[in-house]
Order: sequence, then C-alpha cells, then structure tokens
Amino acid sequence: MNKIIVDGYNVIHAIPELAQAIETSLERARELLLATLKSYTIRKSVAVIVVFDGTQPPLGVEQPVTMHNLTVRFSRTPFKADPLIMNLVRQEPNRKSLTVVSDDREIGDFARQNNAGVLSSQAFFDRIARRSEAGSRHSEQKFNSEMSDEELAEWMKLFGEK
Repeated sequence: MNKIIVDGYNVIHAIPELAQAIETSLERARELLLATLKSYTIRKSVAVIVVFDGTQPPLGVEQPVTMHNLTVRFSRTPFKADPLIMNLVRQEPNRKSLTVVSDDREIGDFARQNNAGVLSSQAFFDRIARRSEAGSRHSEQKFNSEMSDEELAEWMKLFGEK
C-alpha cells in the first residue's frame, strides 16, 4: 500500500481555501484538511499520515490518532513537525511507495535523498480535487437519485460529516 506523509501546517498555509479558514480558527483549518484527507483515504488505497507542529494541539491529543487509513500526529512541544516527518521517512521500510507532501525545501530534499517521492502542497491538492471531481461525475451518472434534504442530512449524520 502506498503511503503519504503530509506536512500539516505547511499544506494549510499553502492552500488558499485552508489558509482562509485560519481566520476562523486553526482548529477549523485542521478540520478541513483532515476531512479532505479522510475522504481521499476512503476513495483510494493509500495510508496518509498528517504531521502537525505540537505548538497548538487540540486538548487531550498526545498520541497518534488513526481512523481508516488516516493517522494524525503532533510533534511534542516545543519541537516542530520537520524532525518527526524526517524520522517517519527514515523509518519507512518501503520508501519507493512513500510520498511526502510539503513545500519545505529541507523536507523535500531529505525525502528525495532517501528515495521517497515529493509533491508540493498545491500539486497534491490539485490531484485530490481532480480525482474527487471525476469520482463525483461517475457517481452522479451511476446513481441518478433524487434525495430530499432530510435524507441527505441523515446520510451525512450517519457517516460523521457535518
């Protein structure tokens, strides 16, 4: 299975829709990123690890949290995410199937030196958006259903979406 390591705050600041959410709250920006990645892991056979700096973790989140194939990790305060990301790359036994998503040059160089792939934040999100749109068109063609607002709300509640 392919694995992707995402430099969380680096991606949030690089993607305009996510960066805008910071104006509301950092937590909201994280939620948007994680919802996008969760959807991606459900559609694709890929494991994603998102690494955030530990400077502002949500209360009670000290250990990695995993749901489906999405793992969320916070570096320990006062440490940054960069050393944790590099350590995860170093520990990965199958680096040829590993991709690191970050615009940080030092992280990108380290990943390449360790035979891992590197994608910019924007390239990764463009890829996710294209696949999401293609999947939506396919679903709409396959299931041409009329769903009431109440049915839609029930499905969203069932699958944990807001």
